[in-house]
Parts: sequence; C-alpha cells; structure tokens
Amino acid sequence: MESWTREELPARFHLGSNARVGDLITEAPTGTWLAEHSGVAGFIEGLGRRGAHAYDSDRPEMHTWLVVLGSGTGDLGEVPLWDLAPTIAAWMEIKWAVEPDGKPVDSLR
Repeated sequence: MESWTREELPARFHLGSNARVGDLITEAPTGTWLAEHSGVAGFIEGLGRRGAHAYDSDRPEMHTWLVVLGSGTGDLGEVPLWDLAPTIAAWMEIKWAVEPDGKPVDSLR
C-alpha cells in the first residue's frame, strides 16, 4: 500500500483540497479488500465499511462506461466521475453551498 499526507497527495486524485478527506490517505493495490475478518464476517463488515470509495482514475481497470442520452451525438472521450454531479447540477440550475470537487463538463451543458 502507499500513503500520503493531504499535502503530498498526487493531484490526479482530486482530493487534496477537499475538507472531507482526512489527514492521511492510503491507496491499496487494485482488487484488494481490507477487512478485520475473513470469510462471511469480513463480507458483512464490508457492507458497512467507510472511506473505501476512492480509486486511481489513471488505472484502466478502474474505468467505466458513461451513457448519456440527449440531442447530441458523438464520443465524449474521457469524463472524470467527479465532474458528473456538477454537470447534473448545472442542468438543474442547482447552486452549491460548497463548491464540489469537479466542474461541469462543457460538452454536456
């Protein structure tokens, strides 16, 4: 595993300035499941786990599909997941009390 302080965290993670992120950030190898227990107990513990929701978007095996239906056509290219909530908020004209991690995707506005 690799760990960084908030100040040392690589910019590609887009988390360093987020107030919800702790002082120490640790990345486990892709496919690793961290749990106190193994077997069924570990699975049940995992259902309630916290803080296990970030990933390295530079890893191709962590990429996913994004399908957007609308009047436009064509390949959007890569769209960072942290930009989706700001994009949807822009569509709905929602104003943020605290700026989100991402920004609206211009090609989807």
